[in-house]
Amino acid sequence: GATGGVGLAAVQLAKACGCIVIGSGSSKEGRDMCQRAGADHVVDHSSDAHFDEVVALTGGKGVDIIIEMLANQNLAKDLGALAIGGRVAVVGSRGPIEINPRELMQKETCIVGVANAFQHSDPLEAAEMHQRIFDGLKSGALKPIVNGSSFTLKNASKAHEYIANNKGAQGKVVLKIDQGLLFRSESMDSTTVDMDRTMSIESSTGA
Repeated sequence: GATGGVGLAAVQLAKACGCIVIGSGSSKEGRDMCQRAGADHVVDHSSDAHFDEVVALTGGKGVDIIIEMLANQNLAKDLGALAIGGRVAVVGSRGPIEINPRELMQKETCIVGVANAFQHSDPLEAAEMHQRIFDGLKSGALKPIVNGSSFTLKNASKAHEYIANNKGAQGKVVLKIDQGLLFRSESMDSTTVDMDRTMSIESSTGA
């Protein structure tokens, strides 16, 4: 759905690029949040008919891009909702799924995986993406939405558990950094992370 941290950011970025955005959410609260983030239309993805509703909202043409958060459940149905030449960007999946490649052939559509766009882009593309994000934050087009849940950095594992068990995701979860992890350098006017302490925390939560 479009009610979690990634989905809401995608809604705002798409609107900033001039797209007509259709978001989805399973709860009324999430759908309302998605609409406030800028979505032009919001559908209830707990309904079996929501893909038909999405296609109907495009006048039967289908959508150009689908940002897919749960590909192992939705990818096969996504293909039927695409317009000619459309694509599915997979940003999340919890297992395998079987699809019919003929659906890709009929509309000349494609599926792409998205995980480390900045890492895999050339320097110019990465710089452009960074600049678009900074410009959006500066103009107010992009506004991080926080769901009110926060955890200390040393309890990051609990934050992961919260996200994994929270089916009605709404906005971002915040990790708060203890002031003890920071020190002010006398040689330069900046705040630096104490890497010894930080690394010990990372190693304890990485398991």
